[in-house]
Amino acid sequence: MRVAGVEGYVEVVGKGGGGPGGIYHSDVWVTILNTETGESVESESGIGHASVDGWGHPAPCDGHRSTQTSVTPPCRGRWTAIVRWLGPTAGVEVPLELNGWVRAFGDRSGMPAATLALETLTLSEVDEPRFDGAPAFTRATASGMLVVTPRTAPVAYKWQLRVPAADLVGPASYPRLGRLFAMPEVTEWTGPPSAADVTLTVGDVEAHGLSAIAEERDWLSQCQPSVDCTLPIELRFAYASSPEGATGATNGSSTIEWIVEARLEDYSNPSQTLAPIELTAVP
Repeated sequence: MRVAGVEGYVEVVGKGGGGPGGIYHSDVWVTILNTETGESVESESGIGHASVDGWGHPAPCDGHRSTQTSVTPPCRGRWTAIVRWLGPTAGVEVPLELNGWVRAFGDRSGMPAATLALETLTLSEVDEPRFDGAPAFTRATASGMLVVTPRTAPVAYKWQLRVPAADLVGPASYPRLGRLFAMPEVTEWTGPPSAADVTLTVGDVEAHGLSAIAEERDWLSQCQPSVDCTLPIELRFAYASSPEGATGATNGSSTIEWIVEARLEDYSNPSQTLAPIELTAVP
């Protein structure tokens, strides 16, 4: 039987597994990327569901981001998960699970009784890249709160990300990562709308989602080496219409607390000191 495709999957979830009833950690930031190419599993520049919220991510067998549902063998995928707790508490741990699978499926066209046999199909841990503890890093954060109702006009928060030239000496890919994380969390809900449309813009890259879904995007690749870098950042919220809203049967609201964090991380030399970066609010 012809092998029609190979698919992979990876997730970082709370202890006990993801899905309904799982334990979520909105302040735990997850990056899943191919350190050989710099690509993330879902888009070249980052992933959605970038916090521990019970969701997983497709991890193509060819090791590259792909718009295809699967690829055909021979293939080799190598993906790295990097997990950060934004507000660690001394003496407290966040128990997590790293889970994954890979599967192959065949094409029985013209051969209804055929069986699928593969010479090799494995999922295994690799030695590199690996690190123990935090990298050298510098970060800048912003946070706020808003209430969204069906009458709320779109709201945009804007910043300039400023990175000094001293931090931009070296490669713009792993073991150096420059990424921005945005987490809009619904903390109070009184009825529809249950969410807001959220757009995160980092330089010339956009990511679209809903409140309660974290996004991350790369910014380092948009800066020139050894030159001071300034990039526009925007987090925009708008009322998300719902079936209840379409019938006029909604007067509820969603209270959303959000956090934005920009980081530059260097995993090659954890003892070095990086210059501060800034997120400066602009009108």
